[in-house]
Amino acid sequence: MKTMKNSIVLKKIVLILCLTAITVSFGQETENKKESITNKKNEFKFGALSALFSGIYLSYEQIHSKDFTYGASIFSNQDEQYKLDTDFELTGFARFYFQETKEYGAYGYFVEGYLQYVNGKKYDNFWHDSYINYSSPVFGFGLGKKWVNHSGFVLETFTGGGRTIGNKNAPDFTLRFNVSLGYRF
Repeated sequence: MKTMKNSIVLKKIVLILCLTAITVSFGQETENKKESITNKKNEFKFGALSALFSGIYLSYEQIHSKDFTYGASIFSNQDEQYKLDTDFELTGFARFYFQETKEYGAYGYFVEGYLQYVNGKKYDNFWHDSYINYSSPVFGFGLGKKWVNHSGFVLETFTGGGRTIGNKNAPDFTLRFNVSLGYRF
């Protein structure tokens, strides 16, 4: 019961922070109307799909060029009801974008390579009929698409998978997927 209350409180805090960021960005829009989207090199996103079903996903992305970005994300499972194998993920990624126009870059279809640290619980029904805790690095690839409007709001979908390295208790394969909302600044 206590973890359920903590999860609800955490979700409310994330929602309040996001609404505050949107309000502040609208307030500054009139001052920075002449500032072009091409000058904005940072993005902050939160996982809308994760927030609805399982936990907190936050991501930061630095735009290096029109075709290449890099960043980091963090995921924390806050809901025991969905019994995900993963309780915590810390991910570093690099993305290459493929778009037809080069208007302001870092949007459209992308391919991603990532290195991730994962820990969680894996169900072991072969020997113990219980859960085994694990921690493992993961190397993986993903695909996705990002939309950015002229005000800097971002909608992103992605999916990917990776192979765990060096821990026999960890699952052999992990998945990443989400629908994220954010802002380019």
